[in-house]
Parts: sequence; C-alpha cells; structure tokens
Amino acid sequence: MCEPLPSGRCQQAFSTWTHQGRPLATRWAVLRAVSGTWETTSFVKVNGTSYTNTGLTSGLTYSYRVAAVSAGGTGPYSSPVSATPLAAPAGLAATAGDTRVSLAWTAVPGASAYAVLRGASSTTSLMVVVAEGLVAPAFVDSGLTNQTSYYYRVRAVGLNSVGPVSTALRAKPMPPPPSVAPAPLVATAGNARVVLSWPAVPGVSGYKVYRTTTGTFDAPPIASTTATTYTNSGLVNGTTYLYTVAAYGIGGIGPRAPAVSATPIAPPPAPTGVTASAGDHEITLTWPPTPGAATYDVFRSTASGRQGRTPILTGLTVTTFTDPNLENGPTLFYKVRAVNAGGAGPLSAEVSASPMREMTSTDVSPMIPRT
Repeated sequence: MCEPLPSGRCQQAFSTWTHQGRPLATRWAVLRAVSGTWETTSFVKVNGTSYTNTGLTSGLTYSYRVAAVSAGGTGPYSSPVSATPLAAPAGLAATAGDTRVSLAWTAVPGASAYAVLRGASSTTSLMVVVAEGLVAPAFVDSGLTNQTSYYYRVRAVGLNSVGPVSTALRAKPMPPPPSVAPAPLVATAGNARVVLSWPAVPGVSGYKVYRTTTGTFDAPPIASTTATTYTNSGLVNGTTYLYTVAAYGIGGIGPRAPAVSATPIAPPPAPTGVTASAGDHEITLTWPPTPGAATYDVFRSTASGRQGRTPILTGLTVTTFTDPNLENGPTLFYKVRAVNAGGAGPLSAEVSASPMREMTSTDVSPMIPRT
C-alpha cells in the first residue's frame, strides 16, 4: 500500500507478510517489478516481515514478491502484490456559484479515482468525504448555503493506494448578480455637472456609476450609491461625458444600462440692449438674442433696483414681452435674465417706463377766436 510522506507526496510502498510456516527463515528477499518489468535479482533483503520502499516515482505501478532466506538458501517467491504511489492533486481551483461550488484539479498520474473532502475549516481531520469514486478530476458540490465559507481538499485513489490530500482551498457560494440593468438611464446637464437618474432594480444592494469621455468604459466606477440618482459635479463645461449604471448585490455586478451622454454648460451672460416702450396701460420690452440662452425671465418693481428674486414671467422663448393691464402714470422698472440648462445668468441693466395714453385730437380743447 501507499503511505503519504510528510511533504504531501506519496513516493513509497509499504509491504507486510507472514512467516507462512517458515520458522527457520532468517531473512527475507524482496523482488520488485516496475511497470510490469521484474528485476532479475532481489534488490533488498530484510530481517523483519515488513519493508518500506521509498524514493519511488508517483504514477508508476510497483509489484513485489517475497521469498524466505535461510541457511539452506532462498525459498520460492510469493505471489506478487502491486501498488501505485500517488501524488497529491495539484492545481485545485474553485468557482463559487448560487448554492454550489465547482471544483477542478490536475489529473494525478496513476490515479483511478478521486475523493473530495469538505469542512468548515482547513483541518483535514475535521473534514468529511462528500464525494468519492470520481473518475474525472472535477466535482460540483451543490445544495450549499450562500455566503458560507467551505474548505475543500482532494485525494487520489489508485491500485492499493490512497494518496495524500491536496492543499486546502476555500470557496463561498453566492447568489447570482442582478439580471436587470437600471434602464432607462437619464442624464441632465447643468453648470459643470450632470445629474443622472434611473428606475430602481428590486432586491439589489446599490448601483455602480461609470463615466468616460472616450466612448470606452474601461475604468473603475466613479461612484457607488444606494439612491436612484447621482450628481456628478466638478466637470468641465463644453465637454461631453458618457455614463452607464449597473446594479450590484452580494453576488456581483449586473448588466449595465445603455450609455447616455450629456454636455455641461455654463449659464448664459446677461442680456444686453434691453429697451422699454410705454403704451396705454402697458409697457413693451425688447432685446437682442443672448448667446447660449434657452429662455428668459422678466423682473419688475415700482422702485429702482428693487426687483427682488421672483420674476413676474419665466420660460419666455422670444426676445420681447408686453406687460399689460398697467396703471397709466407710475414708473415701472424692469430687468431681464437669460436661462439655459446650466442655470440662470446675471440680470440685465435696468430699464424703466411709465404707461400713458396717447394724446388724440379729442383731448385738445378747441381755440375760440376773440372778437
């Protein structure tokens, strides 16, 4: 039989026998064959009824015959016995899955089968055999508990041989990663920032946010969040950024949402050339288009410089505005600001006007000539 060495290799064979009615034997001659080829003479003589043959080659089959030696000579040799020294399996690898662990290792020369040991620690004596008689160097251990660590060792079995166990390997089965991408992903540009939003994916731990300016997402995520929105600030206005988001759980990261792009933009400058024209119960403002503006806000007050923060009109898409239903006479003061995705720009210079009714011929008293 094969006995493992302390090094983990099995490179020796251990044989025992009995006297079998030969009390006069003083020594025993051992004859050996390597892979079926017998040596012509005994290669060793021993005094006892056991012998350990060391320094063997793992995977080769060694056969032995024993004969009694006494003063009268060497007796007949026994029937042969054979053993194949086996090495410990190498290259043990584990792939953890959902309630399962898949094991694979390098085939051991001379092995006819394998046994798999499993335990809660790497101590061999505390492990139990969970599979044996495996012909292929692979095994799938199923029905496990996710997020629990399992330790494995493997040993080879051959002709009259049980090899040493392999190095221990730890594996932890995990549930699968999310199968759904957080889509549709929406990107809204602002001033030196982009705001992302997406629908929630049920049962996940959070989300990974990825960004690129090259079109290839080859960098680690820029952020992890448990929310379904993320603001990426500190960006360069005028640069286009691409984003994608993936949900993750304890089992890994799921698929990514289709990429979206956004280009941060600075707020527009203050409108220039604003004019105010008075009419009957109304005032009309006009100004040239402001570069980068999407809409305009109009502010009004009854005193100079007192327009406040709340506009009387927002979202104006044209460059003219008529303020109706005013009281003729009092002076009103106006400012205009331009707005885009980057925010609201500064206020324009102030303009003012006083609504008044135009004079007509009926408003003039007739002149009566003197006589």
